[in-house]
Amino acid sequence: MKRSNDYAGYAKKKIFRGINMPTEKIALILEYLDAMAEFYELIPMTEVYRIVSMQNEGIDEDEFYKVAEAVKESKDFYFAIYSYEEYYDEDVHDDIRKCSLMQESVYAVAEDIYENLLERQKGKEFYVPEKEELLKYASDSYVAYTPQLEKIEEFFGTINKGNRVTPKEMAKEVCLSTHTCDDWNFESVFREIARLKYMMTKKQIEEFIPLLDDLIKNMRFPVTCGYTIMEKPEYAEKYELDARRMYTVMTEVDEYFERLSTKFVPKIQPVKAEKIDRNAPCPCGSGKKYKKCCALK
Repeated sequence: MKRSNDYAGYAKKKIFRGINMPTEKIALILEYLDAMAEFYELIPMTEVYRIVSMQNEGIDEDEFYKVAEAVKESKDFYFAIYSYEEYYDEDVHDDIRKCSLMQESVYAVAEDIYENLLERQKGKEFYVPEKEELLKYASDSYVAYTPQLEKIEEFFGTINKGNRVTPKEMAKEVCLSTHTCDDWNFESVFREIARLKYMMTKKQIEEFIPLLDDLIKNMRFPVTCGYTIMEKPEYAEKYELDARRMYTVMTEVDEYFERLSTKFVPKIQPVKAEKIDRNAPCPCGSGKKYKKCCALK
């Protein structure tokens, strides 16, 4: 995980040299921007400052916005700071206080992702984790290890048949795949299970579905502004786990891979596939991140 000292290197860039602030203070603001871009994916800059000032003494409004403006102009951070207008028109230069902080995948993939998230967050308050927990999200691979996720890991431990992916790694991938979903569409979770070759019996699928449902209800999603469904059920009005549909899809995926295995495994030697980082450019050449492109297929 990136910490404040690691961000000191960013703070030494020429663009920050004109800001009369201690390096560590600049580094802390950058870390907050990084963490909140990952946790919320889309959040107004005024709300970002409110959270930063609430959790830290000695960072005034002018100082915060000087750093944020420098990031906005630098264009070499993996998160973005845009106003609504700038999302569609790069020539617009709006007041930083009217802008929003966005995770790169929100604006780099498709307009409908941005518009959907903007609409789903409208009128909702933002959940604010404790400072130590919030800053952990500066690492884009951080996963909050909840009791529900532990049960998912335990479940995969019971069906692990010599797979190279450990139950803990599998549980983490399911959590990350679920977190990227829009409108509670969880096909990517099924694909992730199939990709990592965790084959389940029909009975195991029946056991897995309520575990996934419990995990989802206790996860913090950008569309619910960081709240869980258990905390704010009204923020997830469209969520309803269709257990029958999930069972059908997972059974079909499982049977499909079983047929492929029976047909091809005796003829070719298995090749160890190199795992692709979720935030790396997709190898298909689309220009999108892997987690927003072929990882969803």
